Amino acid sequence: YSLANANDFSWRNRVATYQGALQMLADKPWFGFGWNQPERVYNALYCPAKVPEGIAIQLNDYLMLGMTLGLPALVCFGAYVWLSLVRRSATADGELRMSEEDWLKAVCRAGAVVLLVGFWFYGGLFELVTGVTFWVLLELGREAGGMKGGEYKLKVAASS
Repeated sequence: YSLANANDFSWRNRVATYQGALQMLADKPWFGFGWNQPERVYNALYCPAKVPEGIAIQLNDYLMLGMTLGLPALVCFGAYVWLSLVRRSATADGELRMSEEDWLKAVCRAGAVVLLVGFWFYGGLFELVTGVTFWVLLELGREAGGMKGGEYKLKVAASS
């Protein structure tokens, strides 16, 4: 109901905060402002007068990552997540086969995507509870470089 309520400024504050964060990214795109600096710099130099508190800057983890470490780190994070979520599902004959392990990976990827969407609005990537859950789901759902469960082979040296 926040969008329809003319007296509720929370979504407007977020938009103003996102504009300030994007300005910060534009000012230092390569290396960012460093750890624990974006909030202090935002409050001192980029916070508009109409925003009562600059705390909303912490609510978007992607902008925070870009402001802290720069756009190259944000691109690397996005590429890693994309490569972890993308799935090569067709077999050599073009038929799709789903085993129990494939279903588990699909569920883990779905959970990671839900958390990714939530990180845009409420943060959590840098919090212990949600951040660890995200990374565990992402890794459990990731395709392992061409090897499936049960195909791990152990080479034993023949001793004479």
